[in-house]
Amino acid sequence: NERKLVDNVAGLASIHCQVNLCIVDDGYQQYWGDWGMIKEDRFPNGMKSLATKISAAGCRPGLWLAPFACDKRSLLARRHPEWIIRNERGVPANSANCGKFFYGLDATRPEVREHATR
Repeated sequence: NERKLVDNVAGLASIHCQVNLCIVDDGYQQYWGDWGMIKEDRFPNGMKSLATKISAAGCRPGLWLAPFACDKRSLLARRHPEWIIRNERGVPANSANCGKFFYGLDATRPEVREHATR
């Protein structure tokens, strides 16, 4: 969550640890695929505020994501079911991320690639 990240970055800076990159890992988003939908209970001040605090501590802020995968409950999957890779029977394919089932997005589609760059 936001408080832990800010505390960790400040703690590293206080001991002059030469960390120059701080990545916010999985769990900040509502669902895989909904990368812009932040869990406000974990990040009440938003990502811009967090990035500013990370930068102020001398680190470069970063954000983890998996742009070609989405959760079946995601807004992305509901809005763009045509983007989901399917097998020959029409069943959604697993993107094979971290041992869990997430839909794989069809990167051969220009609109999927465009979405990944936003």
